[in-house]
Amino acid sequence: MLDLSKGSRLDLIALEIANQHSPDTQLDLSCLRNVVRLMTWFGNMNDLADKVKIVVNRVGLGTGKSRPRRPRDDGQKIYWQLPNH
Repeated sequence: MLDLSKGSRLDLIALEIANQHSPDTQLDLSCLRNVVRLMTWFGNMNDLADKVKIVVNRVGLGTGKSRPRRPRDDGQKIYWQLPNH
């Protein structure tokens, strides 16, 4: 697992080498907007978007919903959900 900064050259090399990327997000507007931006950026770089498995954290926080909607309309699926406990 790597905690990367905001796009240094070393970060880009690590992303290209990795087999899988698992960005985590919450179901609020600002977090989902960042995931969309990240996926757009990954889509512009040598098939990085194909390696992504999105993890949603704190599912059920204040909403009462058990299943979130997809973060994107292009078919990107949520790989894992972590409940708010």
